[in-house]
Amino acid sequence: MKLYEIIFVDFDGVLAQWEPSADKIPFDRETQPNEFWGAMDHEFYSNLEPYEGVLEFIKKVKKFGDEVKFLTGAPMTPGAWSGKAEWLMKLYNDKWAMKDLFVCASLDKRLLSQPGRLLIDDTKRNCDMWVEYGGDSICHTSISETIKLLEIAKEHNSTEVIRES
Repeated sequence: MKLYEIIFVDFDGVLAQWEPSADKIPFDRETQPNEFWGAMDHEFYSNLEPYEGVLEFIKKVKKFGDEVKFLTGAPMTPGAWSGKAEWLMKLYNDKWAMKDLFVCASLDKRLLSQPGRLLIDDTKRNCDMWVEYGGDSICHTSISETIKLLEIAKEHNSTEVIRES
């Protein structure tokens, strides 16, 4: 038996190295937010570098859920959404990878939460809201730590260790 019905995995900061690319944007995130987020277009997202070992990480995560889906927040620009879709297709070298992709405003991730669902995300706010709406979350810090938590939960046949993390 798997631990979860569906495991949702975030892109930026979990699968893709968002920060190094965001640091190159010539606008200040705090004082020029519209320009900063507006600069994150198709090219920005489609060219993010994946973290080393991402495909193996996804393969391991699949052992703990009946399904694994990708749930990523994006700025409200069409280029950002299409860039994320292209990034996933390039990662898998498969256009059909998009069938497992959900793109929304980050604050709306919580709307997919319910018991039996896990969110792996690097943003604490997203994790906290996910839990408030009934699901479990892992606030991702590294591939090894996330897999370790999932393995402990599987070993004890309980998701309680994840709820307490």
